[in-house]
Amino acid sequence: MPKGKYTVETYRIGYRVNDPYATYMDLGSPAQLTKAQVAEIKSKNSGAPLETKTVKIGRDGKFEQQFDLRENEVVFITLKPLR
Repeated sequence: MPKGKYTVETYRIGYRVNDPYATYMDLGSPAQLTKAQVAEIKSKNSGAPLETKTVKIGRDGKFEQQFDLRENEVVFITLKPLR
């Protein structure tokens, strides 16, 4: 990667993290959702980044970060250069 500062956004999908089915089950798995329940499911599972931070990439062009993953979990990161 080119040297410089970057914004790192971390997204996660898995059990109880951006997991609308788990939220639905927590609501008692109703046969018909109310508008309030739909809003709750959407707000708890928006897909927004769980973490946003700034990092500095040195001359070596390396970025390293470790993530703890559970079974059936996905982590997606984006690095956007700051100008």
